[in-house]
Amino acid sequence: MIQRPFGWRWLPQVGLIWLLGLGTAWGEMVSQQALLEPAAFATLSSRMAGTIAAMHVREGGSFARGDLLVAFDCSGPKASLAKGRADLQMAEKKHEVNRRMKELDSVSQVELALSEAMVQKARADVGIAQVFVQDCAIHAPYDGRVSQRHVQPFDGVAVGAPLLDILANGPLRVSMYVPWSWSTWLTVKTPFAIRLQEKGPEYAARVTAMGARVDPASQTLGIWGEMNAVFPELLAGMSVTARLDSLGSPGEGGDAR
Repeated sequence: MIQRPFGWRWLPQVGLIWLLGLGTAWGEMVSQQALLEPAAFATLSSRMAGTIAAMHVREGGSFARGDLLVAFDCSGPKASLAKGRADLQMAEKKHEVNRRMKELDSVSQVELALSEAMVQKARADVGIAQVFVQDCAIHAPYDGRVSQRHVQPFDGVAVGAPLLDILANGPLRVSMYVPWSWSTWLTVKTPFAIRLQEKGPEYAARVTAMGARVDPASQTLGIWGEMNAVFPELLAGMSVTARLDSLGSPGEGGDAR
């Protein structure tokens, strides 16, 4: 099943067939409605139940990979980590005493094995506590921008609650559905151009992937492409017109950027 790409959920099924089913032919040029998508997008969610201590980004704000985006109140997890480390230290000391006493044949092998197991358990507890502390901070997975904030400082959230919608920087992707017959000449790496308005400038792109099956209702095939460069005036979610040459080159209606 072809998964509908980012943003296509707002198109009614009937409108999809009408809008995308036939395309428009301009001589050897053909055009099709398309949608711009971000290079990558994600909804960052909470990995713990707790209170938001700080939000370090605003909607529309930019960030770099590794930047701190959201911070939770971490007093509880940090206290658990401190307790776990103290328990580990106590278990290690007890095991060391048992080891020395075993050399004097003052404890059994079973007692020595049990004390060693307690050390391993304490180390595992410290590892779990460290994970909880790490979950107190949400860092950026890549360079990008914030498209939506779902929470505010001092909000209490549950595990899995959405925090931020983010979009990655980089050349935008293009998605469209074309008549299946175009697959006879359309291939991966086929260049094409997009424009926002009928007489506006054109921007160069190329096909990067083609659908594996034809949609039985509209008899269309999913096509995905990528812009050749980053154009600040183009934003994810924009509806554009893609122009393709059936011979495999952008049209002559204007120089593609």
